[in-house]
Amino acid sequence: MKIKTTVVCAVDENVFSAAMLINRLLCAAAAGYFVFGILLNFRASADIVALKANIGVTPLIIVAESFLFAAAALSFLLGYRTKITALVLMFFTVLNGFIFYGSDANNFFIFFILATLAALTPAAVLGPGKYSLDFKKAERDNSKFLSK
Repeated sequence: MKIKTTVVCAVDENVFSAAMLINRLLCAAAAGYFVFGILLNFRASADIVALKANIGVTPLIIVAESFLFAAAALSFLLGYRTKITALVLMFFTVLNGFIFYGSDANNFFIFFILATLAALTPAAVLGPGKYSLDFKKAERDNSKFLSK
């Protein structure tokens, strides 16, 4: 059975790209807030991990992991390898959320994790838009290809 539709999806590229830029900015700000909250209290964070996960974690590991998370957030903000970086940020958000806040009586962290995952999903699926390093690289690569 075929269904005829007259639905047309008209998306302005400038509006889409601006929306994706705002999305990347807000997601990177949330990730930065999360990371710097951990970094400001990295000794207490190491104690929390030791108590909750029953694992002895040195503060150096927490600091290193937090800097990787911050680097991924900066890469995401700039629009460099956005789809992969969005997936990395999703992984780090879930990992850090459950490690640092998973067994607290206040389960507000689940909302934070789900909201962050929902915000990262459009960038992971649709890409960064034209206000990004990925777009600039694609433009440069296509101009080299077309000039041959």
